[in-house]
Amino acid sequence: MVAGEHVGPYLLEALLGAGGMGEVWKARDTRLDRIVAIKFSQAAFSDRFQREARAVAALNHPNIATLYDVGPDYLVMEYVEGAPVGPGGGMRRILDLAAQIADGLAAAHAAGLAHRDLKPDNILVTRAGQVKILDFGLARQTGIPAQDEATLTVTQPGTVLGTIGYMSPEQVRGAEAGHRSDIFSFGVILHELVTGERPFRRDTVVETMNAILKEDPPELPDSVPSGLRQVIAHALEKEPDQRFQSVKDMGFALRTLSALTQAPSAAAASRRSWIRTAAAGLGAGALAGGAYWAGRRSVRVTTPSFRQLTSRQGFVTRARFAGSGETLVYSAHFEDGPAKLYVSSPGDGAVHEIEVPDLVSLAAVSSKNEAAVILKGDVLARMPLSGGAPRPMLENVVAADWAPDGEDLAVVRRSGRMIRVEYPVGRVLRESGAPTHGIRVSPDGSRVAISYFTNGFHVAVLDRGGKTIDVAHFDSSAGFSIARPCWTPDGREIWIDSPALDEHGVIHAFDLRGNRRVVSTLPGTAMVESISNSGKLLVNLVRNRFGIAGRTKKDATDRDLSWSELSSAVALTPDGATMVFTGSDRTRSVVYLRKTDGTPAVRLCEGINYGGQPVSPDGKWVPVYRPSPADRATYLVPTGAGEEKRIDVEGMEPGPLIVAWLPDGDGYVITAVEKGKPWGQARSRLYVWKPAARLLRPLSAEGLTHPIRCDPKVERCLLRPAGGTWKLYPVDGSAPVEAKGIRQGDHPLNFTEDGRGIWVAEQGEAGSAVVSRVDWAGGKRERWKEIQAPQGARVRHDTIAITPDGRSYVYIWVEARSELYQVEGLL
Repeated sequence: MVAGEHVGPYLLEALLGAGGMGEVWKARDTRLDRIVAIKFSQAAFSDRFQREARAVAALNHPNIATLYDVGPDYLVMEYVEGAPVGPGGGMRRILDLAAQIADGLAAAHAAGLAHRDLKPDNILVTRAGQVKILDFGLARQTGIPAQDEATLTVTQPGTVLGTIGYMSPEQVRGAEAGHRSDIFSFGVILHELVTGERPFRRDTVVETMNAILKEDPPELPDSVPSGLRQVIAHALEKEPDQRFQSVKDMGFALRTLSALTQAPSAAAASRRSWIRTAAAGLGAGALAGGAYWAGRRSVRVTTPSFRQLTSRQGFVTRARFAGSGETLVYSAHFEDGPAKLYVSSPGDGAVHEIEVPDLVSLAAVSSKNEAAVILKGDVLARMPLSGGAPRPMLENVVAADWAPDGEDLAVVRRSGRMIRVEYPVGRVLRESGAPTHGIRVSPDGSRVAISYFTNGFHVAVLDRGGKTIDVAHFDSSAGFSIARPCWTPDGREIWIDSPALDEHGVIHAFDLRGNRRVVSTLPGTAMVESISNSGKLLVNLVRNRFGIAGRTKKDATDRDLSWSELSSAVALTPDGATMVFTGSDRTRSVVYLRKTDGTPAVRLCEGINYGGQPVSPDGKWVPVYRPSPADRATYLVPTGAGEEKRIDVEGMEPGPLIVAWLPDGDGYVITAVEKGKPWGQARSRLYVWKPAARLLRPLSAEGLTHPIRCDPKVERCLLRPAGGTWKLYPVDGSAPVEAKGIRQGDHPLNFTEDGRGIWVAEQGEAGSAVVSRVDWAGGKRERWKEIQAPQGARVRHDTIAITPDGRSYVYIWVEARSELYQVEGLL
């Protein structure tokens, strides 16, 4: 083969590597105009191998190189510009890379695929620090060995498969190699990353194989953290059943270590009166941790222990300890099924499943073993855990908790455009427009703690008379997620997982004077669910995977358009050719512009694009909102050369949101809040704004909910006033009219091309989303399409973007996974 030669639609450009089994070429896919890597084998592939390759091609994970195509004797893969993983860069870098490797392996193992030839040459690290694992399950026929390393291959058990220095004992013996073989190879790589040497390297192949089978790995230097030494030792056990149960468990241990090595930011440090870090004991043993009280010389050492309580594939929505902590009650979606209620005894492992019609989630558990649950339609109901149907009590309930006596309830519920905190039910302690998501009653029943959003994230304590103390305030330019407060058994502190998107995994404690301390830092997203009377902490560890998919008028099927690790919003231009989406690297939100033909995304800037009309009619500007409390503002960011423009509206608070451009180009439809009023949806109004004419005309009253949609000619806007029904507001200022046919649970996506219909989406079965066309004048509803998510994932129906003609659409899917852990030793 030579450069310039065509192999099907692929144009060979440069030879990347060669060995006794074949060659690797850099090539261009002339159909999609993208660079790929092609691995050629000297032997034709078997039918079985091609079936396995198709299974590998189904993998979709940011830490796995994508397999695009399979030929009779070649594989077409994602071209990765990077270098093999290697030592150096410090312990934080090593732990971060190791955690990414674990994530990629876990995704493949979950799909039933083992690698079987894991080694540094098959793990590339890009310039951005992203890990890409190559050759999953394929190395036995396509692997090209490193020049200084022997590689042996097989097609059946009884012979050796792998690269000698990284093989597991079972591979050396010629036994079947499964996912725990990959864990051993991973342990070898980790050893090499921290020491620069492979643990079993000897002068000859035979001596190396003997060392793998019979010899212990050498002691690691003292500079390697004790916790990491234990992780490596556990991975390098000779017998597979003595290693980590899964690479997911190994990854959890690595992320815990990684979190403990991260220094707190200066902003966070300035807010803390003292700092405490705690480590977890997982499988291999406890990881060392400690605490230091500022201004004192004493050091308190704590070694908390972790115990996993759930392991089924799915997502736990809410959980509580009952009684002294010997009983666990939780609601969850498992194996893509409907929400169910579960009661378990962690001591004996018994789990009792309770089917509750129309269940959304658990809300709370009383001292009398009665559950408060949220049903569809935001209906609060109560039901005995011993059995019996739920009895509906209240509507429009967001959150609830029982008082210690098991009789009274504290609730957060909507009333028109306002949010009420009631304790007991009927006695209003607080009424505001601030979105409020969490409520907990203190152990003595005299107070409630709530969490809410307004100019940041807050935790407040209210007594029965309504007196309010704001005990916590979080700022973050990256945005916030929902977090709920939890009282300690003595009522002296409130614990909460950090809501800031740039501070995942940090658990904070606040006393009633607002003094803050860090309880622990855990890997990933850790949600504090409950604290038992005996001091056990219940944590929900969430691991979400996001992706973007969609279809244009040129596509026969949905295509993968994923780019960022996290994606929170996506929008389409009217012609379906370009999408704008907001991604995140877990520390900041970034707006990207991307063609829907799959060409690489263009990073525009930090901030959030909130959907609606994503690009100006001339294609030159994208509206971007930056939510920093210190400088909340909206900007127009150029899609090409040019400088961004800040959007300020006279007499309005900073941060107006652009809904649409007016057709004549002299103004916008915006939402804004009058100067001096609290920023948020409760005070927001819809306006027509023409800056040159100094015109600002309100179209709606205060209080609205998103989304807001405009028809193609920008003659009318669809919105729902807070607490009201969907209405159409003419841009000329005339009276609004009711939009018929939109049901509860519908999410309006766009107007149809003729402006007479509205595309709406609702959540379907098994993770799908159902899109329908609604005639807003007559209410007629026609089902258009059911969009299916990848296996094990869910289409977020509220992220679908569709063109007016319905020929192009994009959406975000999420694979939500979480497990409950019981933590002892922190309190």
